[in-house]
Amino acid sequence: ASIRQNIQSRNHNSSIINMTTAYERPDEKPGCCNKGCGLICGFILPPLGIFWRFGCGSEFLVSIILTLCGYVPGVIHAIIMIGCD
Repeated sequence: ASIRQNIQSRNHNSSIINMTTAYERPDEKPGCCNKGCGLICGFILPPLGIFWRFGCGSEFLVSIILTLCGYVPGVIHAIIMIGCD
């Protein structure tokens, strides 16, 4: 009986480990909805789209600077950064 319980607990633990590591893979791309919302936000307000996709980092600062230089450079940068993965 203890061998059966040991095997069952190992199977249960391995399935938990597999479920948690499936979401932590850096090579997986985000969903279509996330990319689409980022593109829409990037067209309306370029820094918002960059923030939506990448968070607050160097891409966000570059987007703010380009948007302050003009709306069109900011939009071009946002569309290229969000659209090209």
